[in-house]
Amino acid sequence: MSDLSFNVLVVGGGPAGASAAWEAARNGAKVLLVERRRQIGTPVQCAEFIPAMLLGEVGLGRDYVVQAVKGMKTYLPDSPVKTTRAPGYIIRRDLFDQTLAERARHEGAVVMTGTRAAGLEPDGTVRLIDHTGRDFRTKPGIIIGADGPNSAVGRWVGAVNQHLLPAVQMTLPLRRPMDHTEVYFDPDIYAGYGWLFPKGRVANVGLGMRRNGHNQEGQGRIRACGADGRMDSGRAGAASCLRQCRPGRRRGRPYPFHNRCRYFRSRGLWTHGG
Repeated sequence: MSDLSFNVLVVGGGPAGASAAWEAARNGAKVLLVERRRQIGTPVQCAEFIPAMLLGEVGLGRDYVVQAVKGMKTYLPDSPVKTTRAPGYIIRRDLFDQTLAERARHEGAVVMTGTRAAGLEPDGTVRLIDHTGRDFRTKPGIIIGADGPNSAVGRWVGAVNQHLLPAVQMTLPLRRPMDHTEVYFDPDIYAGYGWLFPKGRVANVGLGMRRNGHNQEGQGRIRACGADGRMDSGRAGAASCLRQCRPGRRRGRPYPFHNRCRYFRSRGLWTHGG
């Protein structure tokens, strides 16, 4: 067992965690960022859109950008398609996350991947275990939980997400280029929605929906559509794709109904995104 000395512990190596680690480190804090996965940013569990203004704010170049989009088309039952101007970019989220983590490292933060936060002791000491089973302890003044909807840090302080929306996504080839994202609302997608976000020659296609007694069959029904297995946009193409054809490779995660940033003053704990 080893003891580590840090002012700030950040749990979770996504954009929120890496940005917090970078900000703390560049302001003089001794920062440890831990990520339970061996490689930051994988597997990708995101539609991979960022607003145009964010690209300039992060100031990290464009190596992770795949394409620009002009806006969003919203499909509602029995209603005209609503087009909203929402300029932005579809990115490679894995490279984006890794770039943010490397920026934090460059400012002096220590980044440990394959390392999980295993527990919080009454005196504020955190137990960490890496992928080899080695045990570490650190007692930071501040702990930031940016470890997703099933946050370990959130459990330590009783802030557990009770309302999660199951979601699943696949990457499918497109029939033609697109310059808008698309979202779909349909009675069959109970308390949720479907989406199609173009990414060059492919698209991230998915849905998030609550389970009820009438739509158990709907969970995870994202399909490659058409005889050639390619994806089309619009109500008749993409929306029906959420319910038809054959299964393909997919990935998914639960999402909280409400994303909140919470501070627990007596414990020096922040949770973000949970």
